[in-house]
Amino acid sequence: MPLQHCRLFIAGFVSFIALVCFIRTSDGADPMLSQIQSLMQEMETIKQELATADEEKIILDKEERTLIQTGELIKEAEKNYKTDRENFLREWNNDQDDIARHNAEKNKSDDPAWIKAYNERATSGNAYTAQLKEKGKTLEERKKVINERRGGLNTAVNEWARKKKENNAKLNALQARYEFQVKMIRSLTVLPAGRMLIQNAGASQECADIPGIENLEKQLNGAAERAHRCLQKIWDGAK
Repeated sequence: MPLQHCRLFIAGFVSFIALVCFIRTSDGADPMLSQIQSLMQEMETIKQELATADEEKIILDKEERTLIQTGELIKEAEKNYKTDRENFLREWNNDQDDIARHNAEKNKSDDPAWIKAYNERATSGNAYTAQLKEKGKTLEERKKVINERRGGLNTAVNEWARKKKENNAKLNALQARYEFQVKMIRSLTVLPAGRMLIQNAGASQECADIPGIENLEKQLNGAAERAHRCLQKIWDGAK
């Protein structure tokens, strides 16, 4: 248990013992029952806050899966872009070699037929070069979109990490509060005055052998739920 939680428990337990020592010293309500009521209210508050934190965790877990899937899609898009870019560069370099060879043959012959064929090859080659330029522009647009999506994903991941850290801190704090409350209730069940209340309320079964709390149990017979039922039985029996 962290030091601050240990101090909290010790201070609370001392107050609890002091309350028991002065039980029924007046004609008013039983001080221990007031303490039980406070414990019940705190347990209910923790349960409500835990429900909210659990809902947040579910949303964050779903968001994490979406981010992972988005990351895989972007990674695949980057891989495909790299392959297409490499193929484009090979095509572009080959075309530039063809242009160089074509230009090297300029004025090689004054034969009209040869000149006609030369010009036709130039027209066809220019058209192909224009197509490659358009392909290059398309590739650059793809790269721009991919970079934007990668940047957006990084921002989303950072925001998710921030919210996840806050949610983890909240769950840890609730864990500590649950531990404290369960220890207080377990202490109640072993004190003579507490045992008397338990016996009078017929709550021996509900309050027997409440285990320590190690995790935020979801099962029905978890320490927190059993401790809460113990308090409820004592409270109902004292009415």
